[in-house]
Formats: sequence, structure tokens, C-alpha cells
Amino acid sequence: MRKRFIVFAGISGAIAVVFGALGTHFLEDIITKFELETFETAVRYQMYHTFAILFTVLLKLKLYHYFLYFSPIYCSIVTCFGINYWTNSY
Repeated sequence: MRKRFIVFAGISGAIAVVFGALGTHFLEDIITKFELETFETAVRYQMYHTFAILFTVLLKLKLYHYFLYFSPIYCSIVTCFGINYWTNSY
């Protein structure tokens, strides 16, 4: 179970890095300054949530039974929040 969340955090972090590079190098001339700031905020929050997932996995060793129940819920919330934020950033 722990391996799944580490893989999920890795994919989430990779998405944040790719979109951050995309925003920095390609979208700067295409979208407005306000939209670019919103996009950067979305990327930043995506990375914060990636670190939170990794932190949750590391803490899971001590409090295994609590994190076993709350880790899938947290990953689902992060995914829904990310989809909502990415789709509404334009």
C-alpha cells in the first residue's frame, strides 16, 4: 500500500514540474499576467500537496492504522482539488 502512495506522489510531483516548466517557458507570452500568477499558484499548491502525501507516507510507519484509512481519502481530495484548480485557472 505504501508503494502506491509513493508512486502517486512521484507522478504528482512530476506533473507539477512539467506544468511549472510549461508555464515558465511557453505560457508567459500567451496568457495574461493574472492568469500566469494563477497558474504558478496552482503549480505551487500541487507541489505542497505532493510533499504532504510523502510526509503522510513517512508518518504512516508510526500510526499505521490511522493513515491506512485517511491516505486514500487525502489522495482523492488532492486529485479532485488539482483537477478543479487546473481547469479553472484559465
